[in-house]
Amino acid sequence: MALRKFSKYMKIMTVLIIISAVLSASYAGYTYLTAYFHNRKQVLFTLDGEKVYKEDYEKEVKSLNANIEELYKNNGLDVNKGYNKIPNKVVNEMALASVINNTMVKVLSHDLKIEVSTVDVNAKLTEIENKYGGKETLALMLAQKGSTIKDLKADIKDSLIYQKTIDKFKQKIKPTDKQLQDMYNRFKYTEYASRQFDEVKGQVEDMYYKQNLDFLINSNMEQLFSKSKISTKNKEIIDLFNDLKKVEIEVADVKVIRKDMLSFYASQAIQNPKGYYDGIEQFVNEQRKTEIQKLVDKEKIANSKGVKGLDGLTPINRIQSALQNYYYYLVDTYKPSDAEMKAWFDKNKSRYDTKNTISGEILGITYKSSEKDDKETEKRAKEVLKTLNKNNFAAKAKELSSDPGSKANGGELGWLNVSQLVPEFQVVRDTPKGSIIGPVKTMYGYHLIFVEDKDKDDPNKAKLKHILLKPVASNETKNEAKKEVINVENDLKSGKITWEKITTDKTNKYKKYDIREQFTLLERNSALPKVGYSKELMDELFSKKVGDIVEKDLNDSYVIIQKTQEIPFKAATFEEFKDRVRVEMAFDFANKQLNMTETQ
Repeated sequence: MALRKFSKYMKIMTVLIIISAVLSASYAGYTYLTAYFHNRKQVLFTLDGEKVYKEDYEKEVKSLNANIEELYKNNGLDVNKGYNKIPNKVVNEMALASVINNTMVKVLSHDLKIEVSTVDVNAKLTEIENKYGGKETLALMLAQKGSTIKDLKADIKDSLIYQKTIDKFKQKIKPTDKQLQDMYNRFKYTEYASRQFDEVKGQVEDMYYKQNLDFLINSNMEQLFSKSKISTKNKEIIDLFNDLKKVEIEVADVKVIRKDMLSFYASQAIQNPKGYYDGIEQFVNEQRKTEIQKLVDKEKIANSKGVKGLDGLTPINRIQSALQNYYYYLVDTYKPSDAEMKAWFDKNKSRYDTKNTISGEILGITYKSSEKDDKETEKRAKEVLKTLNKNNFAAKAKELSSDPGSKANGGELGWLNVSQLVPEFQVVRDTPKGSIIGPVKTMYGYHLIFVEDKDKDDPNKAKLKHILLKPVASNETKNEAKKEVINVENDLKSGKITWEKITTDKTNKYKKYDIREQFTLLERNSALPKVGYSKELMDELFSKKVGDIVEKDLNDSYVIIQKTQEIPFKAATFEEFKDRVRVEMAFDFANKQLNMTETQ
């Protein structure tokens, strides 16, 4: 939907620390030995008392340059063909703007006197540690990202502070019951799938805040930044900071500073075959000025209808808030005739027909190596060890290793601080230079380690290569897993157990069945969760009766799929969908009135 199209006229800052992104469960885990740890950070400057570190700024510069170079490459942009690259000063400005945006969240929270206790931080840390297998495992996962527990605690604190800041702002714009009911009426056929208001009231409230909090937060950020001061002896940073505050565009009471225009300049440079040519900034400023003037004019129309934005906002956010409210005003007040609605219905009839869909349950076991498989892998590792020497180690690693992070590089891990690795690798400390040892067992499998070199001054530092042999499930192990799954299938068929009993079981009886999925209202061309799309399988499921079970070997797991519901096709009638048609036509009307079509 086009509601948030207004945001394209201003760079909206989103700063929300997501702990799960740091601890992604999909992270491979094999390259953990290449971890490095932060040294003590150097303060580059302070922003209203908040420290900004040199390492964070330089990392942002490096990241921006890498992304920009990738864009040059992907778009075939070549300086030898007259293309002008984005100047280093502009890249540095963008990097500084980014770290300042992140820091302004803390400035804002302190301005509101938001505090978080050490008890709260430690409680959240414990929760994360338990989720990811304990403190040591968590430390290892963080190390893979070049981070530490200390860094994570700082992130947790920032996250909790930010959430409390959000909660405080929510209190300022708490919606009335009528506002929530109106929001529900607009989206009941899309976001809420025709469920009753009382069932989804919490979700409606979340949507209200999602659509309005940005305006309030951005306004407070802008106001604070306009008064902010930095403290540093670095003249380059001082000059960049002052440049970021310069007003580039002024329309009516709207002032847009350079910090909020940089992304537009860069975007235009990537799209233009001449690149960052002389005059590009003036050209973009004129474009934005014209677009903002259009928004100002539309706000006047909204105001003439009695529609305004939230109170206490900066001009650009006030305009965006007013136009969002005006958009909804157009939706709520649009009253097409029955003939117009019937014509819309006939044109889009297939949209309202009840589709033939199925629902069901999936249960299975992921194939995992058994103790016997582990012993076979250990035996194989010992046999490989006998064939290794310093001359063939790299070739053997490329041939045999299961570590995707080092396999292509001949098992190369480089110089590491052994004391920061998993406990099993501490054996390297007492291993002479030039030795090949193993198998060393870790949670990832069996490692054969080549100690290429050692630091004569620090016994913890060593240059390493390794070969990882990861245990895999044998056919015998897979057959045992299949048998377990089929036993559940038989119990379901006989009525001894139900899906509800499996789902609510607290005895851990079904813990081994690590694949448990539900699917609802899937059409014939849909993909099943975990299983994916298979025309043959979907045809088979649609041909089955409700209650029938299908078995499927997915190579890495074995599952059963039970069909629990099928809804047959039903042709829609106009009277049945009259209200939904009005709502859809109203959104279409509002989009056209505000020139907010998806192709714009």
